[in-house]
Amino acid sequence: MFFALENGQRLAATIPRARFEVIEGARTFSMVDSPDRLADQLSTVAVRT
Repeated sequence: MFFALENGQRLAATIPRARFEVIEGARTFSMVDSPDRLADQLSTVAVRT
């Protein structure tokens, strides 16, 4: 793991309206490890903004 999950959670807590999501089975490059799941998560950003 490149970053500890706690670091991501702390970062998300400092950003208004941020949401921290874990993509199971993905490593540093989630766009390669789990592209469909990442695309699903990113598509919700457009809906929420």
